[in-house]
Amino acid sequence: MVAKNLQFKALYQYLRTRRENPLKGKQALVVIACKLLRVMFTLAKENRLYDPEKVLGVYRQQQLRYAA
Repeated sequence: MVAKNLQFKALYQYLRTRRENPLKGKQALVVIACKLLRVMFTLAKENRLYDPEKVLGVYRQQQLRYAA
């Protein structure tokens, strides 16, 4: 997911390079895996299609903008 999906790639880069408490590689991948499971569960439960705009949410998108 980190290599192919732009939203997850941005989240991974943010987790690795954030100013407070940057994560190591495997730690960031565990966070990404948990996020992927939550997204897949919600898509299946609510019978929705994948929408890249909604994956990160408003709060995380703001964090990514400030970090860039």
